Amino acid sequence: GHAYTVLGVTPAGFHSARIGQATDVFVPAMMKAQLTPQWDGLKERRVIWLEILARLKPGVTREQARANLAPLYRAHLEQDLRLANPRNESFKKRYLTKAMEVNAGYGGYSNYRRDFEKPLWMLMAMVGLVLLIACANVANLLVARAAARQREISIRLALGAGRARIASQLVVESLLLSVLGGLGGLLVSSWTTSLLIQFLPFDGLTRTLSAEPDLRILGFAAAVSVVSGLLFGLVPALQATRPDVIQTIREQAANLSGGTPQVRFRKYLVVAQVSLSLLLLIGAGLFARSLANLRALDPGFTTENIMTFSLDPALNGYKIERARVLHEQLQRNLAALPGVRHVSLATSALLADNWNMATVEVEGYKAKDDEDMNPMFNGVATSFFDTLGMRLLLGRDFTEADRAGSPKVAIVNEKFAKYFFKDGNPIGRRFKTPRATEWTEIVGVVRDSRHISIRDEVSRFVFYPVHQDRDVQSVTYYIRTAGDPNRVATALRAEVRRLDASLPVGDVKTFERQADESLFLDRVIAALSLCFGLLATILAAIGLYGVMAYTVARRTREIGIRMALGAERQRVLWMVLREVAVMALIGVACALPLAYGLGRYIEAQLYGLKPNDIGVQAAAALTLTIVALLAGYVPAWRATRVDPMVALRYE
Repeated sequence: GHAYTVLGVTPAGFHSARIGQATDVFVPAMMKAQLTPQWDGLKERRVIWLEILARLKPGVTREQARANLAPLYRAHLEQDLRLANPRNESFKKRYLTKAMEVNAGYGGYSNYRRDFEKPLWMLMAMVGLVLLIACANVANLLVARAAARQREISIRLALGAGRARIASQLVVESLLLSVLGGLGGLLVSSWTTSLLIQFLPFDGLTRTLSAEPDLRILGFAAAVSVVSGLLFGLVPALQATRPDVIQTIREQAANLSGGTPQVRFRKYLVVAQVSLSLLLLIGAGLFARSLANLRALDPGFTTENIMTFSLDPALNGYKIERARVLHEQLQRNLAALPGVRHVSLATSALLADNWNMATVEVEGYKAKDDEDMNPMFNGVATSFFDTLGMRLLLGRDFTEADRAGSPKVAIVNEKFAKYFFKDGNPIGRRFKTPRATEWTEIVGVVRDSRHISIRDEVSRFVFYPVHQDRDVQSVTYYIRTAGDPNRVATALRAEVRRLDASLPVGDVKTFERQADESLFLDRVIAALSLCFGLLATILAAIGLYGVMAYTVARRTREIGIRMALGAERQRVLWMVLREVAVMALIGVACALPLAYGLGRYIEAQLYGLKPNDIGVQAAAALTLTIVALLAGYVPAWRATRVDPMVALRYE
C-alpha cells in the first residue's frame, strides 16, 4: 500500500463537484497509477472518465472561453483519430464535428440532471394541475360564502360602503386561506420529500441531497400562494360586491331554476376541475400501463433466486495474476456453499447502465462506409449463462480451458449472428478488434437479452472469457441459489474475508432488487402520477358535491312545488343527476383534445403503448364519470327526501 498525508478538510456540506456523489477522500489525478496500478487511466485515451473544471478569469465569458478552447479541442480530436486510425472515412468526419460542451459549473455537474430533468418537469406540471383544481375548489367555497353573505354585503353597500373596500376584504380572506394552505403545504412537502429521498436507490444521492427548502423554494411557494389567492379570490369578490339591486332581485327569482350567474360560475369551475382531473388520470393510466409493460417484458434472463455483489481487488493493489487467482478461488468457494447452484461473474454489471463497446472487423464481412460496427462486450466467467438462465442456442459454453494463452473465443447473441452472418452458421467464424493481434473465434450463440437496461432495445453482444482479459479486476458476482438468495449474504462476505479480510464487498443485493432499481424512475413517475390523479379526482368530486348541494338547497322551493304537483322521486333524482352528468361529460369532452397534447409530451417516457391509448382514455373517462355521479348522488338523494309542505314554506 501507499501512505498518504492529509493536507486539508473540506467544509461541512461539500461532497463533490459531481452532484449525487458522496466523496470521502480527494487525491490528485496524477496519483491515479498509485491508487489503481493495473489501470492507469491517464494513459488510456480510449476511455473518457475525467471532467475538467475551470474558473474563468475576471471579465471572461463562457462564450469567449469556448472560442479559445475550440482550437485545442480540434487538435485533441485529430490526435485521437491518428492514434485510433479508423478505416471508416465517414466516422472520421463525424468525429471531428463533435461539439465541445462548456457548461456553467456553479451548481456542479451530474448525469442525474439529464436523466431526471424531463420527468421532474412532468411532475411539476402534475403539481400545477392539482394546484389549479384545489384553487377552483377554494373559489367555489368563496362564491358560496359570498352568496350566503349577500344580504350583509347588500346592506353595507346600501349604507355607503365602497365596493373596493368590501372586495379587498374578501380578497384578504382569500389570501389568508392561500397563505395558510401554503404554510401547510411546506410542512407536508418537507416530510414527503425526505421520505422520497430515502427511497432513492442511489446511495450518493441519498447522502448528499437535502430535503430542507432553501430561499428559492420558500420564495416560489410564497409567490404561488399569493398569486393563487389573488387570482381565485378576485372573481368571487367582484361578483359579491356587484351593486345592481335590480339584478339581485332577478337572481332571487332565478333561484327557482338554479340559473344565477354565481351558480353558473361554480358549474364552470366544476367542469374545469373535471377536465384537469381527467388529464391527470389519463397520465397516471399511461404511466401505469407503461410500467406494467416493462415489468412483463422478458429481458432474456431470470432475476429470481440470484444474489449479486461487486468486488474490485485493484483497490487493494492486486496485480493482474493475483486478482485472477482470487476470482477463481472465490468462485469455487462460493459454489461450494450450501444451497448454491451456480456462481459466475461479469466485468459489466447487468441492468446497471454499465456497458462497454468496441469496433470489430468480421472476417468475410465488408462493412459499409457509414455502418455501425460497434457491438457491446462483456467478459464473463464459466457458468455465466447457467447462472443467469440464458439459453445457449448453438455451440458450446466457456470452459476452464478458455484462459490467458489459449486461442481467443467468444459467444455472441442472436442479433450479432443474424446481423453479420444472416442465416448462416456463425460457429467457427472469426472477428477481431482494431488493437487485437489475433482473431477471436465464435464458439457459441446465446439467446438475445437486454443487459444495459430493460428499456433499451436488444444490442449486438459479444461475451468473452473473463480470464482471457488482460485486466480482470472490478467485477460483479452472480450467485444462483436453490431458495431465498438473502440467506447467502452473510456467507459470501465471510468467504471474501477468508481470502482477504481487507477487501471491501460492495452492492450486495438480490438481482430482483437490481432489476427493480433499474425501473426506479418509471416506478416513481407511475406512483406519483397515480397519487396526483386520485387526489385531483377527490378534489373534483368534493367540488361537484359542494356545487350540487348548494344548487339543491337553492332549489328547495322549486323541488317542493314539483313534488306537490305529483313529480315522482325518481324523476327528481334524475333531474339532479342529469346536471351532474352534463357537467361531467362537458369536462370529459374538453379534456380529450388536451389529452392528445399530453400524450405527445410524455411519449418518450412511455413503453409498449401509444401516447393516445384509447383504452386508457376510456377507462379514465369512465372512472371519473362514475365518481362524479357518486358525488352528485347524495345531493340528488336528499332532493328526493324534501317534504313538499316544508319546501313550500322555504325562504
